[in-house]
Amino acid sequence: MGQVHIIKRMKTLVVYLCNERMNTMQKKNIITAATIALIVIVASYILTAGSFSHVSVEGNCATVTINFMMPMDQSSFEESISVTPAFSPSEDILIETEWINENTVQLTLTETGVIRGQTVRLSINKANTQLSFLKKNKRINMDFKSEIEIVAPTERVLVASDNSFEVTFNTPIHADTLRKYTQATASFKIEAIHNSKLNGTSTSEATTFKFTPETTLENDQEYTILFKEGLTSSSKQILENDLSISIVTDKEPIISSITPPNNSNWIGIFPKIVITSDTPIQEAYLYTEEGIIQGQLIGEKKAIFYFWEVLKPDTSYSTEVQIISPTGEKSERYPLNFTTVPIKEDRIWMTIHLGQPSKISVYEGQEIIREIVCTIGMEISPTQMGTYYVLEKGDSYYNNETKEGANSWLQLSEGLIIHAILRDEYWKVIEECEEILGSPMPGETIMVSEEDGIWLFDNIGLDTMVIVLN
Repeated sequence: MGQVHIIKRMKTLVVYLCNERMNTMQKKNIITAATIALIVIVASYILTAGSFSHVSVEGNCATVTINFMMPMDQSSFEESISVTPAFSPSEDILIETEWINENTVQLTLTETGVIRGQTVRLSINKANTQLSFLKKNKRINMDFKSEIEIVAPTERVLVASDNSFEVTFNTPIHADTLRKYTQATASFKIEAIHNSKLNGTSTSEATTFKFTPETTLENDQEYTILFKEGLTSSSKQILENDLSISIVTDKEPIISSITPPNNSNWIGIFPKIVITSDTPIQEAYLYTEEGIIQGQLIGEKKAIFYFWEVLKPDTSYSTEVQIISPTGEKSERYPLNFTTVPIKEDRIWMTIHLGQPSKISVYEGQEIIREIVCTIGMEISPTQMGTYYVLEKGDSYYNNETKEGANSWLQLSEGLIIHAILRDEYWKVIEECEEILGSPMPGETIMVSEEDGIWLFDNIGLDTMVIVLN
């Protein structure tokens, strides 16, 4: 038993020693493989990125010399070049290439645009070497230089008394530096805009700056903004002489007429509000208790408003109108108060909704007594909203030019016609017209079903009020 035990112990020892030897060999193999991989990675990096470069900048021109330390494929090299200027388009950087030898290239970069004295990033991406499996990469930032000039505005500019305006320089300037060297006859908040493409979202420097009055300026007044000598650009160029710009605030626009006049009575339940001015209008607004309605501009000096829905009869309304000039200058808000006309309980009248779904609503007093699906001709414009009256009606009509007609028609003022389903020259119903009922169709008429056409003909008399809504 003792000998057996000793033999077992010896076997265990042999196995252990064998395993230890194998583990040591595995560890050595792993270390060797890792070392080789690291050498390969480092060598690949050195071969890919390894190069020597020199940059020389003179004003808006930079010379870059790059030694790639191995022969390059010169025929395809220019395809690997790209530039990213901090502020100007890439097209504003002219690049000229000259090979000194098979390893070394000289690039000349010139700023040709309005914006100069900026940082420009030159990138060489996967440039081919004469070894097909090896590519070269390189990235270089260079700082151009330029004297400080104002690009815009170059003349006295007209602005609104409470609106911002922009000043653009030809070269980047830090916002804090600009604030320090700016002197004006009014207080302005100065913000950098149009961020550098190389600095992410940073707004510390820019070529364009927004000037916003700290308080509303006086109308029809001139203000001077002075950029004092000593102002330093991002490229360390110092302004030697003061620069200045002048702004003039716009006159306050005046509404010369409002129709209907303020405090009017017996105004229709879907009134058209018309305002005019002696000066150009950029925007016009009607302020109501339900919200703000933007006016439709008619020419340069006129705007019209329609309410969203029919107003309540015999009701007083308080509204205000305002116009804005092309500079953004706002007029005061003019009061427009009015009272709508009363409607008798037995009066029949209609509304036509041009939107989708299009429909006709027939009222008796203020109660809807019939709703009718209709099709609106595409040539009927939303500007045709307003109040109309039934002038004529008839059993049928036929158009010799289109060779179409219809039964049960009503003609409204200004030529709008409501009729039943269109029929062809043989007086057969045009099936396509029945199928599109409720959807837009070509033409300038309003179509309803045969049944609804007969009902309208029988129940809607001449002089009936018809309101067209969008």
